[in-house]
Amino acid sequence: MVFCRWPYNTQQTTHNTQQTTHNRQQTTHNRQHTTHNRQLTTPNKHSEADMLQIFKKYYPLRNIFFVAGEGIFIFVSVLLGSLIILGQESFVPDHRLLVKVFLITSVCQACLYYNDLYDLKITNSFNELGIRLLQALGFAAIFLAFFYFLFPDAIIASGIFLIAVFFTILLIVSWRFIYALILSRGLFNQKIILLGSGDLIKDIKQEISEREDCGYTLALEVSESMNDVNLTKPASAPIVCKNKWEGFYEMAHYLGIKKVSVDFKERRTVSPTRELLRCRVDGIDVIDGNKFYENLTGKLTVESLN
Repeated sequence: MVFCRWPYNTQQTTHNTQQTTHNRQQTTHNRQHTTHNRQLTTPNKHSEADMLQIFKKYYPLRNIFFVAGEGIFIFVSVLLGSLIILGQESFVPDHRLLVKVFLITSVCQACLYYNDLYDLKITNSFNELGIRLLQALGFAAIFLAFFYFLFPDAIIASGIFLIAVFFTILLIVSWRFIYALILSRGLFNQKIILLGSGDLIKDIKQEISEREDCGYTLALEVSESMNDVNLTKPASAPIVCKNKWEGFYEMAHYLGIKKVSVDFKERRTVSPTRELLRCRVDGIDVIDGNKFYENLTGKLTVESLN
């Protein structure tokens, strides 16, 4: 007797084919959903108008103005030193003198940069600022002495650098005191909302709290559930837990939010697409957490590399 299993195999094959088709449709749906989320969390060009991108890192224009202001003060200090040493009769601000002054300014500011004087995490006290400022100007004096030994025609006059150092210290300390007041009051900062409970939310919060010059103020944190909130530590900003996202746009609009960083802990979490779309239409920048962290720190996350 011969048994035929052909009908059973046909049914099994049909079932497998249907299952494969369902899996493909599910994969296509997930890709479309991911593509939609990427499009939704793409930064608005006009929202980055007050940021300057340098080596894949965004800097507030306020910081650029601060660095440029110090360069101007150093330049003015050298000009004042030249005027005092040379006198009004010999002081002629022609292109030769300006080039020599620009040389001193560039060397001094480069020494300030390489001595971490533009990292406010390090120079967070006036004692540390004073020590590093004197060290940077000392390095600048050594470099200029060596340069003048090779190119003596670049010398303006003897004694100018010492007078310029006095005015430089006076102006830079005053300038940084004013800048510290601006940072402490959060002037010209962008208000942002952190949406979700992903791991990057903690990193972003820490970066914003440690860097006063990052250009952002955390106005609100919206977690996915109450279980994601650490009640043992004081919150740096109000925390809201929402299972449903109705009213998110109205809340962002009321607070004057400029940017929303999104990083969900669970990828299956229903994204508030409608509310975020309303935010984008209103000019609020909605950006993925990985991209925002990269712009904030200039570092790539492990997830973005994968």
